[in-house]
Amino acid sequence: MDRKWMFVSRLSKEYEDGVKEFRRFAVEHAKDPSRIICPCLKCCHSKVVNADVLEEHLVCNGIDKSYSCWTKHGETRNMDVDHDLQDSVNYAPSEPDTTYEFDQVEEIVNVVEEDLRDCPEMFDRLASDANTPLYDGCTKFTRLSAVLKLLKLKAGNGWSYKSFTELLTLLKDMLPKDNVLPNRMYEAKKMLSSIGMTYEKMHACPNDCILFRNEYASLDKFPKYSPQWAKFDHDYPNFGEEPRNLRLALSTDGINPHGNDIDIYLAPLIEDLKYMWNEGVEVYDGYKEENFKLRAMLFGTINDFPAYGNLSGYSIKGKCPCPICGSNTNWMWLEHGKKNVFLGHRRFLPSKHRYRGWRKAFNGRLEEGRAPELLYGDKVFEKVKDITNKFGKPFAANLVTSGWKKSVIGTLLNVPGKSKDGINSRLDLLNMGIRIELGPIKKGKL
Repeated sequence: MDRKWMFVSRLSKEYEDGVKEFRRFAVEHAKDPSRIICPCLKCCHSKVVNADVLEEHLVCNGIDKSYSCWTKHGETRNMDVDHDLQDSVNYAPSEPDTTYEFDQVEEIVNVVEEDLRDCPEMFDRLASDANTPLYDGCTKFTRLSAVLKLLKLKAGNGWSYKSFTELLTLLKDMLPKDNVLPNRMYEAKKMLSSIGMTYEKMHACPNDCILFRNEYASLDKFPKYSPQWAKFDHDYPNFGEEPRNLRLALSTDGINPHGNDIDIYLAPLIEDLKYMWNEGVEVYDGYKEENFKLRAMLFGTINDFPAYGNLSGYSIKGKCPCPICGSNTNWMWLEHGKKNVFLGHRRFLPSKHRYRGWRKAFNGRLEEGRAPELLYGDKVFEKVKDITNKFGKPFAANLVTSGWKKSVIGTLLNVPGKSKDGINSRLDLLNMGIRIELGPIKKGKL
């Protein structure tokens, strides 16, 4: 039985026929056809389903490609089945790979050869490492392939710099004396500099403001501030003239256990920020040995989208959740999926971008719309200037339809689960007139 269908596109006829053959085989060998182990990528052999759901999962989610012998579905290893797929298909084997037949070191050398023509010494060193046995008589590893394998293990298991160096030292002592394995992490990284797997030391501002690289490479101090920074100094010169004043950033995420009542817990912070802006505090500068009035301002916020709704007062649920598009948000209600989807993102692309003309890959239509005009501070103020702030639970459900809420803090976004490519999604595609070939086929019950 040919298993090559497991590695082709899920949209192909070959894959569909393969799924049907797997279903037939599983039902034929199952003790109970209503309880078949599902090998799709989401279930991962951990759930039992009936034959119809099995076929749906395999089409929608894909099959575990390492499941080359169907032992959980009645197959034995001595059956007449084509398990010899490694000659034609590259996939993740179910057993740990210890043969190292696919290091492809020669291919790496060939790929970088053209890029290193201007650096013959570097290329010669790389080619030498790729052809030098790890030790005299070693046929499985070269110096380069051994380092690549070890670095892959380091990255996959999160080993520290120190622990990896200790491992290299131990391995070098365990191998024959003539081995050429590096005994330090530094030497291993130096080997790989020829193929771009290296690092560069960069000088940084002591205040973590900037890296002195590219256009800032020749500077020895922090460059002119950002436009936002400069504008603020221009509008409030008394604040900007004192370099010791603080510019703060409020960092939050959407994990909010208090719901609409979070404004109650933010009230002390707001009071402190107002005091630090209006009054300031008397502090002592130990370097200059003097007292001065320290003031602070909220320079910006750093947050995810749910937290944006919490802190800005904008509703990020429903038909108009986009703060950029507002009431012009391009939305569609899915009849079967019971949710809103937003398909107007291509209008933000340049007018001649090729994606605007792609129909089938998106919503089945050309995109001729234009991105909405950005909302600057004065326009935002016009939208919210007449809002009356109210705090606490009695006002939590009082929303307006335009997207802006009358409370300071927005309702916590009810983050949905992962999207599911199931029967409802396929039916919605049919309603929208796109990807018709993915539509479900009605069949009788098993």
